[in-house]
Amino acid sequence: MAGVRDIARAAGVSTATVSRVLSGSADVSDDLRRKVRSAAAALNYRPEKARRGKRARAAKAAEPAAAQAASLEPPAGAAGNVLLYIPDTHAAALHDRSVGYFAYVFSGVLSKVQECGLTLSLTPYPAGELAGVLMGENLERLKRGGVKGLLFLFSNAEEDALLLDSKLPLPWIALNRKLEGAELTVRQDERGGAYAAGKHLAGLGHARVGVLAGPKRFQFFEERLEGFREGLKDAGVKLPPDLIARSEFSREDGAASAQRLLALKEPPTALFATEEEFAVGALRYAEKEGLQIPGDFSLVAYSDFVLSARRGMAVTAVSTPAFELGYLAVEALINRSRIANPMRLEIVLQPALVVRQSVDAPRPRNGKPRS
Repeated sequence: MAGVRDIARAAGVSTATVSRVLSGSADVSDDLRRKVRSAAAALNYRPEKARRGKRARAAKAAEPAAAQAASLEPPAGAAGNVLLYIPDTHAAALHDRSVGYFAYVFSGVLSKVQECGLTLSLTPYPAGELAGVLMGENLERLKRGGVKGLLFLFSNAEEDALLLDSKLPLPWIALNRKLEGAELTVRQDERGGAYAAGKHLAGLGHARVGVLAGPKRFQFFEERLEGFREGLKDAGVKLPPDLIARSEFSREDGAASAQRLLALKEPPTALFATEEEFAVGALRYAEKEGLQIPGDFSLVAYSDFVLSARRGMAVTAVSTPAFELGYLAVEALINRSRIANPMRLEIVLQPALVVRQSVDAPRPRNGKPRS
């Protein structure tokens, strides 16, 4: 039977877009809605009862913060609870569908928690102060109170080392992280997804490609950068240091990085954004300067929760399984909580490159072929 991924491939959209259309969400363009429905009809898609229930739970989980907060309970004394830890600087993103990734991870987490008849506690902590959260007395109290497991979202390298050294008394996952020595791992193949993007651009003839990169302290940014570099290399294209523009997380940073690279004496013919917000910033910069995509430069993004629903330019992107990451992470925690002996589990989900309008072969510039 055809599933969401089959429809996404047939329609040339992300699985997130298919889910939004099939669940009746309003934040999808009419053109994308028609493509998804046509593909679903052609594949004779018939949602099973359980599948409909999962989509309904996912849609509810992605509602705005005010409505969602009512389903969260405080951690103290809450038996059968799963705790989701995130720096307070990013907690609001869990409820903000305009940000994308975090909201859909949160949807998956909450969907599985509710399916198991448990409760979820969102536990923001001051950025850089995870050590206080991991104090032994606090965690032992939570264990006695019936907490099933801990999820850590958006941790950096320093915090990851702290998690590994703390010998936590409860099952835990630093979501979407590759941590040697961690008992449970649920992540996506960041390197593989970015590799496909690099190979695709090089295959179209792009020999000078720029990267809108993120901070080195976050593992997933480095995985994406290295995967992209390898994809280019295997197609015979190098990535020189001057074509890597690093910045923090924001659309403004993405716009500034795009401006910096495109202002080079020999600008790149394509840009790879290692984060969706960077790609949105690059689009805004192009619109402001009157640049055409893919005429003046091609654009590929990693992740497309916002971009896939954007009216106008349809951006080629690595579509990421965010909902599945959250859902399977909770499932792994619950299973671990039911057994006394240690277990080693690693689940690696595969992202997929979705080719859309924003990428083409390099075009002539000033009368000379671009290469």
